[in-house]
Amino acid sequence: MAQIFKRGKKWRAQVRVKSQSRSRSFDSKIEALTWAVEIEQQMKNPTSIIHGKTLADAFIRYADEVSPSKKGKRWELVRLNKLLRAPMASILLTDFTPNDLQHWINTELKRIQASKVEFSRTICTGDSL
Repeated sequence: MAQIFKRGKKWRAQVRVKSQSRSRSFDSKIEALTWAVEIEQQMKNPTSIIHGKTLADAFIRYADEVSPSKKGKRWELVRLNKLLRAPMASILLTDFTPNDLQHWINTELKRIQASKVEFSRTICTGDSL
């Protein structure tokens, strides 16, 4: 449910759907209403946010927005660039499954030592070490 209210000279839009909440300030009420309707639709239908996006798009966005603030950003970017070259990077996010990740791990196991990807296998399958 969207709420629009005036706070000082700005208009504040707040959208709550289930346990999620997002808010933002605007100069006009129309801008706040427009944003609120759009965000409410996205929150009710989360696949619309990722529709048409590939795993590569997610890696790039992560590299641009999250990695720069990390201490080990250099090596994280190296890993992300490696993942961008993998065939799974072209899979649409809506079509990506744990089996795709398992296939990538199995392919990597043929190329490198099993101990290098053991942690990834544990995350993917939920098995304990």
